[in-house]
Amino acid sequence: FAGRRMLMLEREAWLYLPGSREPMHVFLLNVVTGEVASGDIARTDLSRQYAASLLREEDLRGTPCYLLELTSRAPGSTYSRILYWVSKNRFRPLKAEFYAVSGRLMKTGWFDQYRQSLGDLRPTRLVLEDAGDSGYRSVMEFHNFRRVHLAESKFVPDALAPPFQKVRPHPFLVTNRLVPGSYVSLQSVLAQHSLIPEYVPVVASVTLGRPGEWKTPLGVFQYQHVQRARFGGYSLQAVVPGQQAYIASPAQALADLVYLVPGADDPGYLSELRLDLDRVDELLGRLTDRPKLDRARRRLSRLAGVA
Repeated sequence: FAGRRMLMLEREAWLYLPGSREPMHVFLLNVVTGEVASGDIARTDLSRQYAASLLREEDLRGTPCYLLELTSRAPGSTYSRILYWVSKNRFRPLKAEFYAVSGRLMKTGWFDQYRQSLGDLRPTRLVLEDAGDSGYRSVMEFHNFRRVHLAESKFVPDALAPPFQKVRPHPFLVTNRLVPGSYVSLQSVLAQHSLIPEYVPVVASVTLGRPGEWKTPLGVFQYQHVQRARFGGYSLQAVVPGQQAYIASPAQALADLVYLVPGADDPGYLSELRLDLDRVDELLGRLTDRPKLDRARRRLSRLAGVA
């Protein structure tokens, strides 16, 4: 997205979104998906931040490689361990696997399209695959390498946002951009359409990536994971003049809520949700294909007195 800026310092980052009055402060340890995580990997100084040891020699897609194990020197690193494949003949990095402290594989990176630049041969493409969803990947391409001098005054959070910025971004726009590929859903959409009476202080979204929560000066944003087969029922909608966001339909928001929240098909839960039962017909269309969703549809119909 045009106009976005990011400043990273050790395990912290400041993210500026167009329309914000000030950058948002985030901790990289809690960010494992989206562009922030990709940028964190791309700028990692492996030689300084990790200690390396040779595990073995093996072929990778027909190329003889050294397989290195990199262990983090700092306990707060996002990735405590990295497996790193380097070609034996030219010492080019070809692949990396990034592991969390728990030992779980988080991401796999592929380095390719090596080109001569600034006096050395450099990879100009990095493909990052999310281990939690085989269909999700980020592709970072690098062009027009050049050395530039930047003043130290550029490397402070306040320098990210232009001083004339006056328009505050809508929370639905912010949540879309914090985790690209997500859409707003659940109680956030139901409240937006006045289908439930409660004020919802947290913006709830659905993503194919990992679940998580962001606490920022612009609000609190939660993300729930669903499988690709259940990801849908949303569209790009205007939220305020000049701003659009991907938002679920009310029927999809209710289906996501029932599917994701334990016990959400229980009659007591559905009653306490206090849905506008006069509009229940427009909400039942996506409560199908799963026993839990079917039960919720039948129970809501009974609550509303719909045959």
